[in-house]
Amino acid sequence: MNIFNFITSTLLFFFLVFVNLFFTQNTKKNTYLLLIAFMIRMFYGFIKHDFGLPVYYPDAVSFLTSIFNNSVYYGRRDVNFFVKLFSFLAFIFHNEKLLILLNVTISNISIVYIGKISRIIFESRNSEFWTMLLIIISPAYFFYTTDFLRENYVLFFIIIAVYNFILYLNNGAKKNLFLYFVFSILSGLSRSVNIPILFLIGFIGILIQKLNSISNFFRKLLYAFTNFLLIILLLGFVLNILNIHLNLNFINAQLARDQLNLQNVYLKGFRYENWYELFIFLPIRVLYLLFYPFFWKPSNYINMTIVTLSSLYYFCSIFLLIIGYRQLKKYLSNNRKANISIKFIFLFLIVGICIYAIVKSESGARHSLQFMWALSIPLGFILEKMEYNFKKLY
Repeated sequence: MNIFNFITSTLLFFFLVFVNLFFTQNTKKNTYLLLIAFMIRMFYGFIKHDFGLPVYYPDAVSFLTSIFNNSVYYGRRDVNFFVKLFSFLAFIFHNEKLLILLNVTISNISIVYIGKISRIIFESRNSEFWTMLLIIISPAYFFYTTDFLRENYVLFFIIIAVYNFILYLNNGAKKNLFLYFVFSILSGLSRSVNIPILFLIGFIGILIQKLNSISNFFRKLLYAFTNFLLIILLLGFVLNILNIHLNLNFINAQLARDQLNLQNVYLKGFRYENWYELFIFLPIRVLYLLFYPFFWKPSNYINMTIVTLSSLYYFCSIFLLIIGYRQLKKYLSNNRKANISIKFIFLFLIVGICIYAIVKSESGARHSLQFMWALSIPLGFILEKMEYNFKKLY
């Protein structure tokens, strides 16, 4: 590494320290947690690079090859944006380790903002700590954000978008609502399907907030009906711009594209015959999206490790949510703003996972990770309450 790259790498590291210590105004415990997570993932990325450890997706190799050759990858518009953006960085630095450092830095800043979302909702530094710890130990988050995949940057923009929407729900500032849609579009520049998904979630979130402020049942019903029609019109406009057609032929074409071009796919040959099948098969496809390839059918040992650990992590997370739901519900019943915010978090999680389950056939946790990170927010609160109850006993 030449002196220029060494200096820029050092500056990037201290930039992250600045974010943790000053911008986020975190406690010492939270800051140490973030720095330890950063150091472990940075050294893991460097070791993987130096010793030639296998990457988890061929995309990571293809992206880096395209970036350093300043070439076009696949020819898809959304992927090309990612390649051209980092071709510029590669042209300036021409150092893969520096891009790994940038990659880890971006993902660590994402962790900071996940913690900030938790702090806004639950008004607790301890809940923020547990939320950040949960996302740090997430196997999918650890492994996929150390590979050079566009999902890391898509995820960053999604998290910033959700952060701004939570701010909007709490302070009503139109600026934050505007930023939600701006960052939703930015996430779509590297994964175009996210734009209509996040717009739909945003429209429904606004509707939920407005309905909570109306007490009269008939006014609430009229408002819901008229705004539902408006949401359909706005979403249709967005889909038309993106050349996305809401019909079975288009959805089946997306499934066929995955099954034709990708190696690790599930339910090969599956097609929707009617709209009824789209809903009836949804639970099965959600299970495949979250857990396939199953640990007894791995594409390689690295993939088997990630899937096994991720599956165990998701099962434990869902179990923890079930046993802690009563405490969460009790808190939300006494806090209107937190109640609306958590409703939006679950709306974001459920809608995102369901739509990806409908239109995707590619295996692996990187697609579900774009939405499953949100589960760490209510779980952070539940773990905080468990810690409090444990200290009372002992």
